[in-house]
Amino acid sequence: MTLGLRLLLTLLLATLVTATGLGLAVRSAWHDSEEERFHATLREVEREFGHELSLALGELPRVVRPLCAHDPMLETTLTGLQGRSTPVNHRQRLQLWLGDLQRALRLDELALYTEQGVLLATGLSVPADPKLALARSGSLTETAQLRLQPGPAVLQASCSRHEGGSGLLLLATRQLAPLLREVSAGGATLSLAPPEPKLGHSVHRLTPESLPGLTVWVSLSREPLTRSLARLDHRLLALCALSLGLVSVLALLLARSLTRPLVELVQAVRSATQGDERPVVASGGRELVEFASAMNQLLSDLASTRRRLGATERIAAWSETARRVAHEVKNPLAPIRASIETLRRLHARGDQAFEGYFDEATRTVLDEVTRIARIADEFSRFARLPAPRPAPFDFGELLTELASLHSSEAFTIQLSLVELPPLLADREQLSQVLTNLLLNAREACENSREPRVQLELSRVEHERVQLRVSDNGPGIPTELRERIFAPYVTSKPTGTGLGLCIAERIISEHDGELRLEPPTQGGACFVLLLPLHGARRDQPATSPGNSGE
Repeated sequence: MTLGLRLLLTLLLATLVTATGLGLAVRSAWHDSEEERFHATLREVEREFGHELSLALGELPRVVRPLCAHDPMLETTLTGLQGRSTPVNHRQRLQLWLGDLQRALRLDELALYTEQGVLLATGLSVPADPKLALARSGSLTETAQLRLQPGPAVLQASCSRHEGGSGLLLLATRQLAPLLREVSAGGATLSLAPPEPKLGHSVHRLTPESLPGLTVWVSLSREPLTRSLARLDHRLLALCALSLGLVSVLALLLARSLTRPLVELVQAVRSATQGDERPVVASGGRELVEFASAMNQLLSDLASTRRRLGATERIAAWSETARRVAHEVKNPLAPIRASIETLRRLHARGDQAFEGYFDEATRTVLDEVTRIARIADEFSRFARLPAPRPAPFDFGELLTELASLHSSEAFTIQLSLVELPPLLADREQLSQVLTNLLLNAREACENSREPRVQLELSRVEHERVQLRVSDNGPGIPTELRERIFAPYVTSKPTGTGLGLCIAERIISEHDGELRLEPPTQGGACFVLLLPLHGARRDQPATSPGNSGE
């Protein structure tokens, strides 16, 4: 994951967490505010209902009391009662009078009783049961009261008038249900019975302080609260999306401004590591400039160390080569010297064996001189190896050609290839390396029952190709594995010990690697690694051959 992407994700996550936290806090505060408004509406309903109920309780006695005190119809009725009879036409007039009063005073029931509880007349309502009327009249005063049972809840008030030995009681009734319908605040509905559950509504129970025995149920819709929270949620989501969009744009701009100098710095460092002598220049923050300065110092130190290391390696290589050449040359010098000294002694003494020994001695001297000349030729070839001339070519095609060239009926070369882009390298030098490896593998397994060599080509990390050359021969002796690539080290009686040394040098000058892997199922396995896009431009020489003749 790139630095810019990490920065973008971090800012988006921080913005999302912050916006979510703030949104939840705002929503919670808004919800509490709306809940408080909801309960305020509920309190307003309760207050209004209590106020209306108090007005009704005070108004009803004030309406009824003047009728008993001053109305002539009651006086006429009392006079009739004293005579122990009430004319029929008077009862009809009394009925009409109560009906008009009931309508005018907006009462639900208006009835006139004797003090014994006998119903004389009623208004528009159906006449009540005399026993019930007696129970009512005997328990009421001129103050309005609430009756809950039996029947519907009502408010009742009465007044009485006595004259002589007779008395009358006027009973006024007002039902509570219409009063409940008149009270409305914030969409609340009041009822005396518990309402049926309804989605989106809250039901609360009220008990007015003026009438403790009364229970009123309030159904209040929560839809305004729900709609308000829904609008708030939509606005918060829109604000969150807008914030994320703005932060994304800002993060992209910020990431580009931060990562562009880093990318340029990486390219400059990569160019410097590939041999570009120009110093690394960084733009941007002070930290990048300081890093570029430190990187320039490091690259300078590495270049100096590389030059010293290259000189040291060349000196060490020359020293090792000189020691090997001296050793190889010294071996044939001993028999040459012995032969010449013997010839001189025989010649000085005039020995007759001189003629017979002369032919043998000169033949020995010539053989050893030929051996010295061959050693000189091998050393000259090793020292004069030309620098690589890289050019793109098909590595798989080269392997196929070499496998076809060195295969026979008794010797099998198995190929395992993959599709690769062109390899940037010196085709002739790689052909020389592969030919040396194939010849060594063929000689190693020629005594096997089924001699076989396997070439496995693959692509590995860091843009490199890998070739494994394995055989089913006896393998490399243990004592030679650590120095198999050293000059003049060989396990073959007629070998010069320079083949693998030259092969390793060619691969090293291609910025690659040639190594011997430990055997797993017998035989030997050489692994060749090469960069797919060619060697670095500053790759130093690894042997003294580049320094002169």
